[in-house]
Amino acid sequence: MEDLYRFKNRSEYLKALDMVILKKDIQSRDIGNGKVHNYFPISIKEAIADYVFFEWNVIDDRYTVINEMLTATVKLTYVPNYPEAEEKFCTGTSAVLIQKKQNALEYQLPAVLSEAVGNALGRLGNIFGRNLSRKLNKDVLMSIDFSLRRDKNTTPKEPIPPKIEPTAEKIEVKKQEIEVKKQEIDLPF
Repeated sequence: MEDLYRFKNRSEYLKALDMVILKKDIQSRDIGNGKVHNYFPISIKEAIADYVFFEWNVIDDRYTVINEMLTATVKLTYVPNYPEAEEKFCTGTSAVLIQKKQNALEYQLPAVLSEAVGNALGRLGNIFGRNLSRKLNKDVLMSIDFSLRRDKNTTPKEPIPPKIEPTAEKIEVKKQEIEVKKQEIDLPF
């Protein structure tokens, strides 16, 4: 029976969700003002979904037109690919500007649906691009075994403190901040 499943248990499945996709699969598009949006194409996200889920499907999709924008909201149902996994749900939304041409909605419905499905999958883990455009702060304390999720049976290790090399200038600024806070605390009102 276990030969049917890709992962032996929930822990292996969660590790797979925390994996990072190869840089060669990342695409980008210009979003204006010198900014670029990095993303994984929906074809890659859906192929990964086929890999990590026993089964998955869009069970509810809704479309709305708001101020010349076509919006889509989808609800996905999925069953992780390990024994005794329970069915889960996630949602995603997207919007596109309606083009001024004949049959615009017919052409844009598949695009807005694909983006909404991609956004729903993107919430589930790094393997779907969850942290693709996020910048993690290097000064944040993180444990050695940091991951997005933990198996219920594991306990985190002690955090590793960030390497901070204080300079005389930083020490002086810190002292001034402490003095200001002391003054704020001592105020009668």
